[in-house]
Parts: sequence; C-alpha cells; structure tokens
Amino acid sequence: MYLLILSLITLISFIIINLLSGSFSESDNLLQSQVIEFVSTYILISSGYFLFITKYIKQTLYVKKLTMLIFIVGFLIRLLMIFSSPILEDDYYRYLWDGAVLAKGYNPYNYVPEEFKDIDSKTDVPGELIILAENNVQILDNINHPLLKTVYPPVAELSFALAYLLKPFSLISWKMVLLIFDIITFILLFMLLKRLKIPEGNIIIYWLNPILIKETFNSAHLDVIAFPFIMLCLLMFYCRRYTVSFTSLALAAGSKLWPVLLIPVLVRRLSDNRALAIKYLIYSSVICLIILYPLISSYFVQSSGLEAYTRSWENNDFLFRGVLKFSEFMLLFAGYHPGHGQFVTRISVILIICFSTIALIRNRVMDDMDVIRKILIVLSILFFLSPTQFPWYYLWLLPFLTIIPYRPLLLLTVLMPIYYLRYYFEQSWQFEYYKNLIVFLEYVPVLGWIIYDLISSRKTRYLRSRSCAS
Repeated sequence: MYLLILSLITLISFIIINLLSGSFSESDNLLQSQVIEFVSTYILISSGYFLFITKYIKQTLYVKKLTMLIFIVGFLIRLLMIFSSPILEDDYYRYLWDGAVLAKGYNPYNYVPEEFKDIDSKTDVPGELIILAENNVQILDNINHPLLKTVYPPVAELSFALAYLLKPFSLISWKMVLLIFDIITFILLFMLLKRLKIPEGNIIIYWLNPILIKETFNSAHLDVIAFPFIMLCLLMFYCRRYTVSFTSLALAAGSKLWPVLLIPVLVRRLSDNRALAIKYLIYSSVICLIILYPLISSYFVQSSGLEAYTRSWENNDFLFRGVLKFSEFMLLFAGYHPGHGQFVTRISVILIICFSTIALIRNRVMDDMDVIRKILIVLSILFFLSPTQFPWYYLWLLPFLTIIPYRPLLLLTVLMPIYYLRYYFEQSWQFEYYKNLIVFLEYVPVLGWIIYDLISSRKTRYLRSRSCAS
C-alpha cells in the first residue's frame, strides 16, 4: 500500500516537473521560469521518498513480487523525464560536442570549444571539425567554460561518442545511453543485494531516488556511467575474481575519477595474503594510470579543464569553505598573503581524505559488509570536503546507501534540491543570502545528525563496556 502511494506521488510530481521544464527552455529570465515551483516540487518528491525509506520500507521489503513493480514504475518515470527539457543545467552540451569530436576520430583533449568560433584560429584545427562546428553553432554557443579543454575521463568520452553514433547531437540519444547504464546498474545492484543477503526490496532506495531521476534523466549528468563498473567490481571481488574486479574498477575510474578511492579498501581486504594484496595494488594502479593517461596528460597543457577544476573551482560547499576561511586566517597570521588559501586548503583536504582512508583501513576489513561500510565512509568524507558539492555528486553514495541505508545521508535527498535556489537568488541580486544561509540548510542538519549518531554510539559502547566489566 505504502509503495503504491510513493509510486503515485513520485509519478505525479515528475509529471509536474516535466511540465515545468518547458518554461526553463523558453526563458532566460529565471525569475519568470518557476524556479520556486520547481524546487518545491523537487523537495516534495524527495520528502515522500525519505519518509517511505525511513518509516515504511520494512513493511514491503519482503514481498519479492514488488521488485517488478518498483522497476516498472522507475522505468516509466525515466522515460517520462527523457523527453523533458533540462532544468537549470547545461553540462550536456559539452558531452554532445566531445562525443562528436571523438566519433569523428579526433582527440577531444586537444581542443577548446572557443577556438572553433574564432575564424583566425580555425587553420590550426582539422577541416572536418570546422565544418562540424559551423553546422552546430547552437551546441558550441551553449558549452560552459568554452575556453577550457574537456575535464571528463576517457570512458565517459567513449559513452559520449556512443550517443553521437546513435544519433548526432541528440540529447535524447545521450539520455538513452544513460538509461542503458542505469538498467545494468539495477540488475547488478539487485544481484549484489542477493549476494550480501540483504532484502531485494532495498533496490527501491536506488531506483526511485528523485535526485537520481532528475539529475540523470532531466539534467543528463553522466555520473551513472560509473555505477555498472563499480557493481561488477564488487560482485567479482566477492567471487574472488580479482583481475576482473580491479579491471572493472579502473573502468569506473575512467568514467569518474572518484572510484580510485575504493582501491585501498579492497586491497586491504586481501591483506591476509600480502603477496596478493601487493599484486592487485600494483595492477589496479597501473591499469588506472593507463586508462586515465589521456586526461592526466592534458593536465599539463594550456587551457586544461582538469587543472582549472582542481585549482580553483568552488561551488555549493560548506566544510571546504570553513577550511578555506581558516587557512586564509592562518596565512594572514603567519604573514603570508591569504590569496594562497585555495592552494593550501586543497592540499589540506587531499591530506585529510588520504589520512582518513588510511586510519579507516588500519584495522583489517573484516567481511563483505565491512567493505561496503568503509567505502561509504570514505566517499562521504570526499563528498562533504569537496569544494564542489552538486546534487548529482551525491549520487556517488547512492548504490552503497542501497546496501546500508544510513538515514542521515539519505536525508541529503531531501536537502540537496535546495541547491537550485541559487539561480533564483542570482537573478534577484541576492546571491550572498544564498551563499551565507541557504547552503547551510543543505548540510547542517545532516552533519548534525551524523555527529549525534557518533556521540550516541560511543556512549552506547561505553555503557556496554562498563556493564561487561561489572
């Protein structure tokens, strides 16, 4: 009964978002584009989802026939959103252009979109790409950061090219590619749940997640491309087919860089056999470097998108901003210019993530569920300390939350849609209000809940130890 209610609310809400999406494609004035209505609807769907996951999911988990209903409902909503206009996002223009360049046989890391607009510089690029650009001016004109080379890893670039081969410069074609990857993820995640002896009904946490549906099938973000490789990695790891597992993990890193953080956790699980652990640490590192070489090599060239991203990009952050303010204060106190704060903060964040991961795996990973638990913790640290915390980055946690439904992190599903209010406040010249207040609403409740949980669990362990001692 509760599942049917959730399905109905989700379906109706996404129909409303589909209808609202047209106003965003027709108007450059976001104050007239129903931003408030969109965000309100987005939060409504997410709240219903969170309420179901935390309150009622246990009443439906054990009805196996509901798995097919979950799949059908999620599939229909995805089809609905495939034909919607992207709301407040334009990253897909770069995907479409990169896919075209690669499909034509050229290296997308060699060119910046802006040079195809400048007649004087067109002599430096292939004639076939000049013609391609002249015939698709609208795509080029809408690419964000057109003076930077692409920031996306090689496996992601191949997926862009696949979409181009299906139908050139088609957003629907790209969304269909995403749908294929998403369905494969559903199947592999379902198999992983069975392997870990977790109720299959947990798949609803992934399949009906509103952020996944909106950010993938409306906004067309690429993050789901990595998920099938990660799920296959874990399944093969648990089956002790380690070569396939780490190869799949490298392909996941070739889609988005963050899966490299899974390597130390998985290698630590093999530490009973030191030779085996060292072998696959070297193997996974080498194959990741090979797959990522085209992107890594682009870091050191002019107009590198990756270099710009790692050096200065910052958006919708909370903890990173706090560390940045502290770094600037300490630099000023030490007599250095606070302008070095970005560099110091980014190095500090990298060190925090590395040392946190080392501390986390210092004790041996005990079992299959402990692997998932530690991966979820590492990715949570990465997410909260990241200088860019977009709603679609939250999706990195989602497959693992399907296995371990940790409520404070699931609360982000309700709060991350607040991010889109930034566009309303930008248009109304009140961005500081957004930056200094609204962003806090996204993260403070979640971080507060996590801290409360940590204090409560420590207190519980202390009381148990006292009880046992007595």
